Amino acid sequence: IRDSSKPTAPSPLPTATPIMPFVNIRTSAPLDAAGIKAVTDAAHKAINEVLSKPDEYIAVNVDVCPNLQFGGTKAPAAMISVHSIGYGGANAKANKEALLKALGEAMKTAGNVPGDRLFVSFEDVHKDFWGFNGQLFSTIFGT
Repeated sequence: IRDSSKPTAPSPLPTATPIMPFVNIRTSAPLDAAGIKAVTDAAHKAINEVLSKPDEYIAVNVDVCPNLQFGGTKAPAAMISVHSIGYGGANAKANKEALLKALGEAMKTAGNVPGDRLFVSFEDVHKDFWGFNGQLFSTIFGT
């Protein structure tokens, strides 16, 4: 039983769910600053809502790559990789499909990238292969 009269140090991370998703978007779509912000915000929102990841640990990057060629053309296309420690256990497949849909909509709306010119890959990173604040997540959360 914890003695509630003694203060405890705050945990540096929430312990309810493994964290730190990273979404890396590379697109040939000619996005301006507003388009990049729209895609970044949509990806952040999707991760937050679908995976219940806390805002402060979600990282999103958008690179506009005019030389990205897909299917033999440089028409608007995108390659997106999503790295996360977990995708929701038993709901992982449904969560990945929801993310795929949300990211596809964001790219279609902001960059005119059709679904048949978008690839999304998902990587479930083991806690031994991701660190934060000088510690592996396996040390923070246990294996």
